[in-house]
Amino acid sequence: MEIGATICRPDDPLCLLCPLSEGCQTKGRPLPGLRKSVPAVRQNMAMLALQKREKFWMEERGQEPELLKNLWCFPMQLGAEPADALARCLLARFGVRRATHVGDFTHSIMKYRFQISLLTAAARRETAGKGAWVHPRDFQKYPHSSLVKKAMRLVGSEKT
Repeated sequence: MEIGATICRPDDPLCLLCPLSEGCQTKGRPLPGLRKSVPAVRQNMAMLALQKREKFWMEERGQEPELLKNLWCFPMQLGAEPADALARCLLARFGVRRATHVGDFTHSIMKYRFQISLLTAAARRETAGKGAWVHPRDFQKYPHSSLVKKAMRLVGSEKT
């Protein structure tokens, strides 16, 4: 490791000083540089922990989305819009008029960096769609991401 840091440098290798120069395959040529990091794609997300008694509404993402395929999660709305605009769309989808802002957190998935605003609300009507009411103690039965674990901790249901 010391040789790579002090002698076999990417831009200017010091081959004459190297004790391994006899068997070196890159002898005399600069080493290929390290891969440049790609800046993260930043997105906002509103997430809703919809609750009915002790259970939470969880949705299966299915095959269509680019992220979190086939995983279960709280309903979410992604976009470049501010979090409050995303939250209004999400609340309207479930017919919720009032929600409590639980907190904000960040989460990275691959090249994405999400700024998440988490809301909680009581369900006022029957929920339709591909999902289920899940008690926190049963949540481990549903495949989910660490993103949802962070949200569950904020909501106060840490049994994931």
